[in-house]
Amino acid sequence: MSAQSSVNESQVGAANSAIFMPGLDLDEWNAFKAKHNKKYETVEEEKKRMTIYLESKEKIAKHNADFEKGITTFKMGINHFADMTPEERKMGH
Repeated sequence: MSAQSSVNESQVGAANSAIFMPGLDLDEWNAFKAKHNKKYETVEEEKKRMTIYLESKEKIAKHNADFEKGITTFKMGINHFADMTPEERKMGH
């Protein structure tokens, strides 16, 4: 079992190092996944979730800039929904 486990761990490590997403720090991404216990089945799924996460970060940054200007009345932040689509959030995933 330990040989199988180490193969899987090295595959995951290789997949993580192969993933590059402009505008995303991998340490930040890995911290998000660890904090919210996120695991993805494939590299493709992880890339999809990274893209959604980046879009969420952008939306939050724009909203918080409006907050600083007094346009909105509350701040937003990253949470466990940051890698989900609006449809998935509505479904309660």
